[in-house]
Formats: sequence, structure tokens, C-alpha cells
Amino acid sequence: MAQVATIRTYLREVIGLGQDATGTTRSTAFIDEGLDSFDAFQSFAKADIKALCSLVRKPGGMIEDPNHVGAGDPRQVPIPGLRIPALSETRLIAAAYGAQLYAQIGRQLDAVSLSDTRLVTFRRHLETVESHDDPKTFPQIGKTFRIMKMWERFPTFLEEKLGVNGIALAYVIRETAQRPAVLPPQD
Repeated sequence: MAQVATIRTYLREVIGLGQDATGTTRSTAFIDEGLDSFDAFQSFAKADIKALCSLVRKPGGMIEDPNHVGAGDPRQVPIPGLRIPALSETRLIAAAYGAQLYAQIGRQLDAVSLSDTRLVTFRRHLETVESHDDPKTFPQIGKTFRIMKMWERFPTFLEEKLGVNGIALAYVIRETAQRPAVLPPQD
């Protein structure tokens, strides 16, 4: 229960859903749809966040018109949705992306690791990964491209080539194979 209260505060204050009663209603709508903990962020991809925001904006279905006073047959109106600011959607996408990155390296997910300043960094990183073009194929060894030249250029090639999770393949030739048992504190 405490975790739900923490995520509600995070959604209202950091994500920007509002700190008034409407902000509480908005945050409750996201919590009800499964965004009920910081760990839940890693389950949402960009498309999932967009779909979730769309669902909260336009939930679908019909209810009785509260403004229609009449005898007999009540008039039906669409269920009203909630206004979700575009900036909040952008922050949710960045938080989900950051949570996925942190889960890969074993970093704890909380309000500090997904702070508003880090969300800006995650958003920039996501934009860089999405707009990244992998380098062309590596040149073949031959008369003009000898083994020593290949050996010099290979680390740079791996830095420019992204793997399945959007992480540079240079990661596989790092000096230290094991991550430290305790990750260094974040700045």
C-alpha cells in the first residue's frame, strides 16, 4: 500500500499529472491500469505508454447522462476521459525507457533514479537510439585494409553498432567483464 502511495506522489509531482484532486484522479487511472510500482515501469514500452495515455483520455463505454433528467428511458453518453498533458506522456515514456535500462544493469528503481532531471537524460538517450543509423558493414581485409588497420578500427565500429537492447556492442569488449557487486552511487 505504501508503494502505491509513493507511485501516486511520483505520478502527480514528477510526471506532472497535477497535485490537485484532478491529479489524484489521473494518477489513480494509471495505477488502476497497472502502473502501480516503479518496477512496473519496465513492463511498458513506448507504444504501451501511448496506448495507456489514450485509454485514460478516452476510456470507451457508455454511462447514463447525469444531466438528462427524464422519465423512463435514460440517455447514454460516452464515459468522459481525463486530460493527460503531452509533457506527462513524454515523461512517462522516458521513465519507462529509463526503468528498462536500469533493470538491465541491476540498478534500483525509485523516485530518485527516475527523477525529473534523469528523465530528460533518458528522453535524449531514447531519441538518440531511435535516430541512430548503424554503420555500414565493416570493410573486408585485403590489400588496402590490413589486419592492423582493422584492429585499430574495430573498437570504434563496435561503439557505433547497437545491439538488440540499444546498447553499443563495445560493451562486449569492455575491460571489466563483471559489474561491481555494489553499483556506484548516482550523481
